[in-house]
Amino acid sequence: MPYDEPDASDPLEAMAVELPATREAWRDMACCFAEEFARLGFGVERIRLLFETPFYQGPFKARQVLGKSEIDSLIAEALFLFGRPRPEIQDAPEVEIPENADPFPPAGPCEVRTLGD
Repeated sequence: MPYDEPDASDPLEAMAVELPATREAWRDMACCFAEEFARLGFGVERIRLLFETPFYQGPFKARQVLGKSEIDSLIAEALFLFGRPRPEIQDAPEVEIPENADPFPPAGPCEVRTLGD
């Protein structure tokens, strides 16, 4: 029945139901949202944007209930616990190479060791 109208008697039919929640429940949900996206590697700005965008109804409602400052503290906590450090890519310093330089200079001395040494 994927193309028909939903059947209320079908126990496997997906149904969304909104239930009332306490402030503590909204805080727990917001913690889960922040943790999930911190573990995915999102930064503070991207996670904050999820809570500010009405398309993401759960995080958006949590921000309305809890307020911006509490959401920001939850995001900071999640990033502290589960965030990954982002590598910073830097350009290598420019080096002047003389025009007459050998493109394949000889290798320096090598030390050969055996497993017993």
